[in-house]
Amino acid sequence: MEWPAGKENEGYCFVLLRPETVARKLCGTMINAIEQLDCRIILLQMQTPDKARIAALYDKPELDAWRDEIVDNHMGGPVVALLVAGGKDICQEMGDVVVKLRLSFAVSRKQNGIHSSDSTELALREARIFFPQWQFNLRT
Repeated sequence: MEWPAGKENEGYCFVLLRPETVARKLCGTMINAIEQLDCRIILLQMQTPDKARIAALYDKPELDAWRDEIVDNHMGGPVVALLVAGGKDICQEMGDVVVKLRLSFAVSRKQNGIHSSDSTELALREARIFFPQWQFNLRT
């Protein structure tokens, strides 16, 4: 399926609500906080990812030492994946929201409830991992 082209000067942020968030029934609370930003949720899906998908999400050299542990922390159940569209600074704005949500709801430092991308480019890479059925044709 092809996703329609995005708006000019639009930014994107990928968000993943982790298994502990789903298990604790906090998805609605976190999505509500996200929706308070000037943004649109353009894709949202609950899914149970395999280890390969989670490993691809965290395929960053700076995480090499912890990748196996990070992947294992995501294997506890379903996750909720979102792609959010907003202004060019949406990832920075989302980062501020994510910090507040982690401070409020994290089970531990390792089980902090939520992941978000830090750039539009990374958001689109991560969205392709979790929404492979979509062919993104988004302007950045």
